[in-house]
Amino acid sequence: MQDEVAASYYCQQGSSSPPH
Repeated sequence: MQDEVAASYYCQQGSSSPPH
């Protein structure tokens, strides 16, 4: 999984899946 994709993913999830 690419960083850009992951960033958008946890960005949409919210505090549920915050970035590292």
